[in-house]
Amino acid sequence: MNEWILKPMIRYGKVFVLVIEDEVIGIAEYMRNFDGNEIFSIKIFRKNKIKKIGLTVSLENKKAIKLYKKMGFKMEEMLKDEYGKGIDRLYLGKEI
Repeated sequence: MNEWILKPMIRYGKVFVLVIEDEVIGIAEYMRNFDGNEIFSIKIFRKNKIKKIGLTVSLENKKAIKLYKKMGFKMEEMLKDEYGKGIDRLYLGKEI
């Protein structure tokens, strides 16, 4: 990832992490596409018997946080300086 990808990812991106028995198995990064309010990956995860998913979001992105809560995500942790000094993120998780 370079500076041309990192800045938009911080501003518009979402990161999904697959964890099995406290081990990170996979990570998926998504960029916002403005096409709807459903996370397509949830359908794929359910089909593959994934039990829990998570994502990070900017604390300032109130609309996204509201949408994720509406979709059943719960705030689990505030990640201080996650994307560098002064750039905090919220981690939200969802049992699926």
